[in-house]
Amino acid sequence: MRSCSKMEHYEQLIFRNATVFDGEAFIGARDVLVQDGRIAAVGASLDSPSSSPGDGESGPAPAREIDATGLWLCPGFIDLHCHLRDPGQTWKGDIASETRAAAAGGFTTVVCMPNTQPAIDTPSIAEYVREKALREGLARVSPAGALTRGREGLQLAELAGLYAAGCRIFTDDGADTLRPDVFLHAFEFLSMLPGARALIHTEVPELAHGVMHEGEVSARLGQSGIHHLSEDIASARAILTALAAGCPVLITHIASGVGTLPLVRYGKARAGAMGRPDLVAADCTFNHLLLTDEAVERYGTAAKINPPFRSEADRLALLEALADGTMDALVTDHAPHTFDEKSQELSAAPFGCVGFELMLGLLLGHIAGTQTPAGEITVERLLSLMTSGPARILGVGASLDSASSIAGKAGQDPPLQSQLSPAALADFQPVLIETSPGRIAAGLRADLCLIDPEARWTIDPQQLVGKSKNTPFGGWEAKGRVLMTVCGGRVTHDAL
Repeated sequence: MRSCSKMEHYEQLIFRNATVFDGEAFIGARDVLVQDGRIAAVGASLDSPSSSPGDGESGPAPAREIDATGLWLCPGFIDLHCHLRDPGQTWKGDIASETRAAAAGGFTTVVCMPNTQPAIDTPSIAEYVREKALREGLARVSPAGALTRGREGLQLAELAGLYAAGCRIFTDDGADTLRPDVFLHAFEFLSMLPGARALIHTEVPELAHGVMHEGEVSARLGQSGIHHLSEDIASARAILTALAAGCPVLITHIASGVGTLPLVRYGKARAGAMGRPDLVAADCTFNHLLLTDEAVERYGTAAKINPPFRSEADRLALLEALADGTMDALVTDHAPHTFDEKSQELSAAPFGCVGFELMLGLLLGHIAGTQTPAGEITVERLLSLMTSGPARILGVGASLDSASSIAGKAGQDPPLQSQLSPAALADFQPVLIETSPGRIAAGLRADLCLIDPEARWTIDPQQLVGKSKNTPFGGWEAKGRVLMTVCGGRVTHDAL
């Protein structure tokens, strides 16, 4: 078993007899041929690839065939919410180390949050992240731009400049935007940029000074609480602002299932009635599907995350939202910290835990097959929330590629839309960004992961490949493991 520390490039890759999940459903056993960075063919009993010899150093290596009988071949996973700690906190993690962890977990596109030091609030910092990821990354990295300068919530960041530098997601994540007028102006400005979306960490600061969910467990432990109204009130603000401004919003890492989810459903219904179903989307972390506030009593600071683990009623509501279609994506909120940082007392330790390498195994091992009032949470539903679901959120106007006029046909990359006229774009040429398509079909970018669905393993934090090991899931049993990840036709993780 081996894990790549750099991309391995083959002239051709062919997966034989893989059980293919195309982004929406399993379509049965297929051969899948990868060539020139794209999926060249999907079918039964494809011809063996032929290629000229290569040495793997000065050029691509020769063709490689992989017997994938009994294995799943899925689109590369997409994470809309993670922290890479670069720039400014690289002792916790950096672009190289954390995209290595992402690749090991099957991820081919990650959106990194701007709560770095300095914040990603200027084009130069966004360009630093994007260019470093191109040099050192083992996944596509899409930097999220800050909504406000320094994420302080007082003045708008350089939104147009950040957009031109490749940002499509905008957020003050780590906190919510302080001033409502600045919040509204940010949404109004983003509504004019094709494909831009606000991602909101919904939080009323005055109700969020605690270290865990405010409830019976926090009272028993004598710890300060974060009231669920902090999340609910701020979610209402974000949804109503999105509807008023016509700016798409993603309500991210929802923890208050009982309070926030009804607001999301209202927002989706209103957006649909307006003819803009894209305006309101929602995600949650896999962590919040598995643990409640009782985890803080059991795991201590390893279970200190923000938003906090809430009640069992909230957890069950999140599970139901997966089954009934309310949730549009699952995220990791991957947040690396050092052992020393997490070893402090609860009030001083930072929020967050890692997740790239754990998400699949914990979902397949503990969530797949769960029955809810809305029906069963199927494997296909979980995989779609990691592939085609987040791809749709990123793919609405993800770039301004004029060559995309043919998009929308079967086998093409996601459609690219523009709200600006050619004249308006004459002096505004934003960086074109590429993200994983979240689907498997001939002609699409070859962003893939190969999974052994029956692999059972015990989580050992010290075996994780990222810099940091902070997780409450040490010792948990997991099912399903990523054996290979392919990003743009290049092998970024290889455990075969």
